[in-house]
Amino acid sequence: MNIITITIIAIVAAVLLGFATKINIGLYAFAFAYLIGCFGLGLKPKEVCALLPTQLFFLFFAVTFFYSFATEDGTLELISKKVIYAARKVPFLLPFVIYFISMGLAAMGAGLYAILALMVPVGVSVATTAGFHPFLGGLAAAYGASVGSNFRYSSGGVIIQGLISKDGFDAEAVIAYTDGAFFNMLVLYTLMLVLLFVVLKGYRVRALEMEKPEAFSKQQKANLLILLCVIVVVIGPALLVKVFPNVGWLAAMNKYADIGFASVIASLFVLAFKLGDAKKAFAKVPWATLITICGVSVLMGVATKAGVIDALTTWVGENVPAFWIPSVVLLTGCCLSVFGSGYGVVMPTIFPMVPALATVAGVNPGKLYAIVVAAAFLTGVSPFSSGGGLIQAGVHDDALRAKFFNWQLIMIGVGVLAGLLYSYTLAF
Repeated sequence: MNIITITIIAIVAAVLLGFATKINIGLYAFAFAYLIGCFGLGLKPKEVCALLPTQLFFLFFAVTFFYSFATEDGTLELISKKVIYAARKVPFLLPFVIYFISMGLAAMGAGLYAILALMVPVGVSVATTAGFHPFLGGLAAAYGASVGSNFRYSSGGVIIQGLISKDGFDAEAVIAYTDGAFFNMLVLYTLMLVLLFVVLKGYRVRALEMEKPEAFSKQQKANLLILLCVIVVVIGPALLVKVFPNVGWLAAMNKYADIGFASVIASLFVLAFKLGDAKKAFAKVPWATLITICGVSVLMGVATKAGVIDALTTWVGENVPAFWIPSVVLLTGCCLSVFGSGYGVVMPTIFPMVPALATVAGVNPGKLYAIVVAAAFLTGVSPFSSGGGLIQAGVHDDALRAKFFNWQLIMIGVGVLAGLLYSYTLAF
């Protein structure tokens, strides 16, 4: 058995063992990376450690740590309540209101899992009160969180940029591919929500009766102000430099604006003015996801050195017609997403193959990256995945949770079909 075969078996084994034993996939990936790298490829331990995506680790930690303050003190939840209250007189729009609230909150940096935990119960509750299908409310929240989490400056967008940059693309291409994936997911998921809205008769609703949400506290106002400052500092220069390309100081600001360091500095302000609890914020950082991402990235780095990526690319190029490569990429991502994390498993596993597969298929790499990102979430509603599990956790009625389970299984098939159509129609 050669080293390529052993490495492929190790990658599959890490995913299956993680699912079967409920032990973080990243820990298995670290172990296999060490064993294969040192005893199979003759690498030194420090060379295996050098494969750790340190930049990605920093960005993900910094962003999620900062936005944990706004989650912990209820700022984000109160924002959602106020928007829903404002839309209570147009109840047929409520599924879309939930969708865009979730998207906006996730895009602001809070991340997928935080918004799923926050907004799915809100979506189910609003749907029950207003009289439309609870699954429509829950899935509207999940869809919105999935789209928003891939925005350039959210934690998911940071992961995507970090993984793409590892493939050797320059900063401009990385941003273009990330924005392309976000835009295409926005279009795809909006269309899927409209379809679900029609199928589940979301238009048959009644006006929502609810009490006016309380006002923001002084602490919440302060955290909201700091949050908005971060958004302005990071996004503002990028927008203005396109309008005023010859302004030197603006170009410099855009060059040095970084969501990771901006989040760290903002966190220091929050802590200095006692607007948040560091221990609680640290506890809300999704460490499990971070360990998975880092572990799988290191294992895939070892796989690259072992020649796995080149071998798989060659096999696909020789055995799969170029026209069908996008479909193969999509189905592979969808299968992994049923049981694994989109950010922790799907993207770190498939992204390294994208540049070579794009060349074989004769398509822009951005198209395949967008397909992988979509695949990471289309079947991510599966109750066996981390995201789908949070959807289950957001339903507090046992009978309703069982119905959600069945609907989630149905949406796996719907997601695959939608993805196959999407893979040949997306406008990158």
